[in-house]
Amino acid sequence: MSVTARLLLFTRDRAKDIWSIPSLNIPVRQKFSLLKAYLHILVMQYVVSKFMPVKKISFLRYQVETPDWYSFFYIFREIFLHGIYAIPKGEQPPRRIVDCGANIGMAVLFYKWLWPNVTIEAYEPDPSTFEVLKRNIERNKLDSVTLHNKAVSSSEGSIRLYSNPTQEGSGKNTTVKERVSDDYVPYDVPCVDISTALEGDTVDILKMDIEGAEYDVLSRIVEKKKLGVIKHYIVEYHHNITDSKHTLSDFLKLLDSDHRVYRIHSEDSLVIDGKNFYQDIMIHAY
Repeated sequence: MSVTARLLLFTRDRAKDIWSIPSLNIPVRQKFSLLKAYLHILVMQYVVSKFMPVKKISFLRYQVETPDWYSFFYIFREIFLHGIYAIPKGEQPPRRIVDCGANIGMAVLFYKWLWPNVTIEAYEPDPSTFEVLKRNIERNKLDSVTLHNKAVSSSEGSIRLYSNPTQEGSGKNTTVKERVSDDYVPYDVPCVDISTALEGDTVDILKMDIEGAEYDVLSRIVEKKKLGVIKHYIVEYHHNITDSKHTLSDFLKLLDSDHRVYRIHSEDSLVIDGKNFYQDIMIHAY
């Protein structure tokens, strides 16, 4: 088979990937744009990054800075290709989104690509990651996006954050010590009470990827009787963290208290290497 034929088959298969995404209810024109972006990013991943570090990438009319190319590639696939932060088909476009654990802003870019007029409040506690987030939002001139260099917590004030000193922009920085190894560096960062962050209009989407702190934050939402002000919860639950005081069933009971319908999925391997493992689980509740 010729090189041209192989490229055509490869492109066809990637197009099938995008057209089969059940959660992305987008026009055909946007799907073609996403296919073009995906092919470009694949070239960067499997060719360019093998010879030189990739710190900036252009896709979908965005100019994006990334401290870590591998993390970018993984997150791009999760968010834009697998649609892990999308809402069910047939829903009205959201007007307000609260993004807890914004990292470098990929979810913000995704939501603004789908719904340009949506208002987003994004929280990212790590100072260096926040600076990248800020540059990505400013560089792309995104309106109605408010950035907060704070952690989201169950109280106001400051909280201990554990950061990977060797990986700038790491998505694994956390306020939960049991989540990380001993080489993570602890330091204090400002935090906001989640009940304060939710004040105002109805929150159409609450997206949380806060590396193990999600139970405490959701408990605070329940305590302050704010479960009902949020239409869609999209949460990455970090399951089986060593010495964790809470379980997945505890977390789901909090959602059950508001009679939520939820679906659960994980992209982790089904092969379990012993009993000491943790797993990232996506929970969509509405």
